[in-house]
Amino acid sequence: MIDYDSRFGLPRPPTSIQPWEHDVAPVSKVLLDVDSGKALKDYGQVASSALFRAAAKCFLFIWAMDIDGAVHVAFEEVLPPETSSGPPLLCGHPRRRRFPAHPAAEKKLGHPTLVSCGNARIAGELFLDECDRKLMWYINVASGRYCRDMQPTPDQCEAVRHYFETMIDETVILDEI
Repeated sequence: MIDYDSRFGLPRPPTSIQPWEHDVAPVSKVLLDVDSGKALKDYGQVASSALFRAAAKCFLFIWAMDIDGAVHVAFEEVLPPETSSGPPLLCGHPRRRRFPAHPAAEKKLGHPTLVSCGNARIAGELFLDECDRKLMWYINVASGRYCRDMQPTPDQCEAVRHYFETMIDETVILDEI
């Protein structure tokens, strides 16, 4: 039996929830399991090609571990302005079409939307970046709403890094911000 409290941290509520985050989830949200881990591995391998390398480095995933220890992952998405032609569609960030404002001014869907605005144990970002001219997976625990006030211990950071590494079946580097 895993002691989630000591291994990944105590469940904690988000420090804030934006009004537009209630009752919405990123359309790319998935549970991190063997299948989605393989998809991330495949994505990283495709992204290593010259054609996709720069684009892959422009996107990041957000992730959050719920109170039961399940990890939810999604592209960082924004909620576009409402249009008169129907309900707004969710789209990935940082794509700029129909977005005249700076991304910080847009309605980003943050970590709370991964766990229905409830408690999470630990949360952060997952992204691809270069290390020694090779594209590698990086992870952090940089959720301002779940980890800023109650920062994970080094052991908890390592445990979640190892969890992602196991699921993706690739080396994952802890990006200590």
